Amino acid sequence: MAWKYSQLADALVTQLTTEIDDATKVIERRLVPRRDRTEFAGSDGDTDGKTYISIYAGGHAFEIKARQVDDEDWTIVLAVQALGPKPDASSGDNAFARVTESDQDPVEWGDTFFATVEQIKGYWRAETESEDAGPLRDLVLAGCQWMRLENNPLYLPVDLAENGILTSLISLTYKVLDP
Repeated sequence: MAWKYSQLADALVTQLTTEIDDATKVIERRLVPRRDRTEFAGSDGDTDGKTYISIYAGGHAFEIKARQVDDEDWTIVLAVQALGPKPDASSGDNAFARVTESDQDPVEWGDTFFATVEQIKGYWRAETESEDAGPLRDLVLAGCQWMRLENNPLYLPVDLAENGILTSLISLTYKVLDP
C-alpha cells in the first residue's frame, strides 16, 4: 500500500494542474522546496518567467481517540516561488529593499506574485461571502478531507534578501477519512 502522504500529494498535484491551466505555473512534488536562481533559468540562460509551486510534506499528526478510533491529519505545504530582480552582489544590496530604477519594479512584481498566491488559496476558500467555496474545499483526495489552510508567514524574507526569490508558503491540513 502506498504511503498516505504520497497519495495525497500526488492527488493535489493532479488537481492543481487541472485547476491552474497556465504554462507559466510549474506544479510538482519536491523533497526540498527551496530553489536557487539557477533553477529559474530558461534554455537561453535568461530567467524563464515562471512561478513554481512545490508540494512537500509539512507535518503529520496521529492520535488514538478511543478503541478502534484514530484521528490522523496530514499537512501539505505549497511553496509558491517566483524570481525577481537580482540583488546587486557587488554592493551586497538587496534589490527588494527599495523601489529602484531596474527593468522590473519590485513592488509591482510582488503584488502580481501575491495575486497568484491568493488565486491558489481561492481553490479552497471563497473569495467573497456571496461565492461558493473553492472547488477543492469539499473534494475528498486520496481518502482525505480538507480541514484548514494557513498562509503564515506571508513570505520568506531570507529567500528575498539573499536570492531575489519571493517564496510564500501555504499549509493545507487534511484529515484522513479511511485510516
